[in-house]
Amino acid sequence: MGLAPFLFFRDGHTVLGGFAAVPGITRGSYLFFLKPAVTVFLGLVILTQPVTPVQIVAIVIICGAVLVEMNWQRLTAMFRRD
Repeated sequence: MGLAPFLFFRDGHTVLGGFAAVPGITRGSYLFFLKPAVTVFLGLVILTQPVTPVQIVAIVIICGAVLVEMNWQRLTAMFRRD
C-alpha cells in the first residue's frame, strides 16, 4: 500500500483535495500536466539534482496553462462583450 490513501483521505473525508476537489474530469485532466513540475521539485528537494533553465521555463509555461484552465470561466466572463 502506498502513501496516497493516507495523504488524501482521513476519516472518510478528502484532506488534500486531489481529483476529488476538481469540478469535472475534463478540467481535472489538466492537473495531469503538473506531474513534470512536481517531479522536478521532488528531484531538487530529495535528490538535490540541479534545475536547468529549460526546466524552469517549462514549469512556468505548464503552471501558467493550468492556472488559465482553472480560471477559464472567470477569464471568459471578464473579456466577454455582451
